[in-house]
Parts: sequence; structure tokens; C-alpha cells
Amino acid sequence: MLKKIFSVTLSTILLLLASFTNVSADSLEPTEYLGELVSIEYFDNGDTFEVYLSDPEDITLTSLLPDSINSTNFITKTKTGYFKNASGGILWTVSIQGTFWYNGTTSECTSYVPSAKSYSTYWTINSVTGTKLGNTASATATAIFLSQPYTKMISISCSPTGVIS
Repeated sequence: MLKKIFSVTLSTILLLLASFTNVSADSLEPTEYLGELVSIEYFDNGDTFEVYLSDPEDITLTSLLPDSINSTNFITKTKTGYFKNASGGILWTVSIQGTFWYNGTTSECTSYVPSAKSYSTYWTINSVTGTKLGNTASATATAIFLSQPYTKMISISCSPTGVIS
């Protein structure tokens, strides 16, 4: 009888743990400016997927251009999607850094760097891919939580006048 009670109690605890993604003790709390908020997707359990546009944190791809190229017609920005729990802790991210050339008439994505990172021991990054087409670069990442995959895609574009969206 004691074994059955223990088994039921353990099963209940595991079931409760599996049904929550609120792991704030294991997630990153935002402590600095994330950039310009672009969009927020809300989930029934209180989780959110927030997308921000910002300047790149590391070396910009434009610094790698030859001096003979007019770098004033190049711009590099990063768009990052933050998958957050109901408490606001960051569980995992997907980012795309894009460098664009523009001239007032047309624009083009010249290079891109996709990335993804987990901030929780309960979440693992399964895959991250990137693509570019014309004036747009995209990153798609899949994160796994308790054997359940979650896939998110973000895109960054440049207008012919150098406006990033």
C-alpha cells in the first residue's frame, strides 16, 4: 500500500512538473535593454514570444568590408525572439543578424548570421537554420521542452532607404 501511495504521489509531481514551463529559477531575467519591441505573441499558459530589434552586440559585419566600399550604404542590425515564461524569465532565444546594402532605389541582404541559445536546463536547442532572399534574412530555431518541439522563425528586412523592419 505504501508503495502505491508513493507511486501515485511521484506520478502526480512529475505530471505537474511536465505541465509547467515556469522555471524562473533556471531562466535568465532580463537585466538590460533588449532593443526596440517589435511584436509579442501570447500563449494560454502565460508564456510569451517577444521580438526585439537592436544593434549587434559583437563585431558588425560591415567592419569587414573593404575600405573602397562606401559603408554609409550598409547597415547591420539584429532581430531576436525571446521565448519567456509567465514570470518574464527568458527560456530560450532565436536571433538573426543581417547586414544590408541599400541605395535609395533597392536593397539587398549581403550577409546574415542565425543563432539560438537556451537559458534553461529544461530547454535544449535542437536546430537553428538561416536563409536570405533579396532584402530579407530569416532564422528558424527549434527548442525542445520535455520531448515537445517548439519552432519559431524571425525575419529581418531592409527597405531601399535603409529602414530595418
